[in-house]
Amino acid sequence: MIEENRISALRSQLSPSKQQLLAKLLQGKTQQTSESDTLHSLPKIVPNPEGRYQPFPLTEMQQAYWLGRNDVFDLGNVSMHHYLELDAADLDIEQFNRAWNRLIQHHDMMRAIVLPNGQQQILAEVPLYEIQVLDLQEQHERTISSKLQVIRDRLSHQVLPLDQWPQFEIVATQFSDRHFRLHISLDGWCIDYWSSVKLFQDLSQLYNEPNQPLPNLEISFRDYVLATLALKDSPSYQSSLDYWLRRIPTLPPAPELPLANNPNSIINPHFKRLQSTLEPQTWQQLKQRGSQVNLTATGILLAAYAEILTLWSKHPKFTINVPSFNRLPFHPQVNEIIGECASFTLLEIDNSRQESFAVRAQQMQTQLWNDLEHELVSGVRVLREWTKAQEKASRAGTMPIVFTHGPQADENNPLSINFIEQQTEIVYGISQTPQVWIDNQYAVKSDGTLAFNWDFVAELFPQDMVEDMFDTYCHLLTRLAHEEKAWQQTTLELLPPAQLAQRTSINATTGPISTELLHTLFINQVPQRP
Repeated sequence: MIEENRISALRSQLSPSKQQLLAKLLQGKTQQTSESDTLHSLPKIVPNPEGRYQPFPLTEMQQAYWLGRNDVFDLGNVSMHHYLELDAADLDIEQFNRAWNRLIQHHDMMRAIVLPNGQQQILAEVPLYEIQVLDLQEQHERTISSKLQVIRDRLSHQVLPLDQWPQFEIVATQFSDRHFRLHISLDGWCIDYWSSVKLFQDLSQLYNEPNQPLPNLEISFRDYVLATLALKDSPSYQSSLDYWLRRIPTLPPAPELPLANNPNSIINPHFKRLQSTLEPQTWQQLKQRGSQVNLTATGILLAAYAEILTLWSKHPKFTINVPSFNRLPFHPQVNEIIGECASFTLLEIDNSRQESFAVRAQQMQTQLWNDLEHELVSGVRVLREWTKAQEKASRAGTMPIVFTHGPQADENNPLSINFIEQQTEIVYGISQTPQVWIDNQYAVKSDGTLAFNWDFVAELFPQDMVEDMFDTYCHLLTRLAHEEKAWQQTTLELLPPAQLAQRTSINATTGPISTELLHTLFINQVPQRP
């Protein structure tokens, strides 16, 4: 009876099409039936090896990254960029260099550039890439620290020219014969979240099993992009576009957070990272409490993030940017290629109603599911349409508060990356995206630990404000894991004591009331200041 009640509650949160899918699953029909229906309705990729090295259009997401590098946009002048430092205590640097070059040859977009006319092109041949090795053996500790910082400062916010290969740079600092630190800078215009996972999975195999070749790829990213362009003429795309055009008139702007500087005054944005973890037991307990109210892991973290944003935002209704990494099933190998296949959803958050946290979270999750049913239209297109519809253009054109949730590991989709998780230690990492203010990212490690971080533009906000927001977010996740009553409360009283005291002081209105009238105050000043 309990399971029936939970299924009924879940069904009530779903849109009609998802209710039909749930009904099929409950009747014993497999998920493959639904997937085959989806495949049947989408165009199929016809591999075109003859045109593989011909220029082809940027995706709408790539266009946004390409334009966002320009300093004419607020918080532009940065690339979509990832930087990672890996400490490897036992590394064969020559074997790693060979593995990286085999990776370049296997994945087309590791050899891609953007032409001056705004088209992208895969290069048929590139020279062998040689990883720069900086020998720090027997150096003084202070010298080592200084040189490591110089490399980090140069690579962590690197903006590479897109019309030149390569779109990455790797430096290896050597501490002993086989002890290295790898400094890896990747421009993200051509690599989405899933691609970065796939890249390091393949690197693991090429490094650890050099005699085991990677499977041949029948399709290229170029084939995938051309298939998505053909999709725009389909009834499914038009249906999704109609859905978003109906939503746009009531879609609120981004959260209005306190700012220390106007975004257009920041010429070279510098991102800072805050990070934390939940131990496997706490994370498991949090997921279990969420499942009792029919929330997924993403639904829980998203609702907690929205709760924090509501506390600091001027208005409790706002829109956030939720990247999506679902690749359209044009071909069985779509998950094997590297490329920028991602998009994003503009998710409306409405925390204005006096309802429990659990109910707010359920409504948020339902809205996200409904939106994702119409993700054939990219978030870039939706944002452009939303901008055109705005009467006030002060913040139009950007949705700078981001919640990034990538594909997560499970028994059917292991995302373990042996090279990173077993053979190295992550020392440092940071990411940047043009026109993004705060990006909340999370991933589940192979041992069940939840790792999450916020990357944010440090000079944009008042000192320590984002740190306070992040600490409050960490505290909220812990409360939700351990306190059942927190899920049923309408007000969670999350503000840090210092913030609460400041707001109390500002809002204090008690004091002596003058008996003077406005006009008598004026009259009294006339003889003193004739």
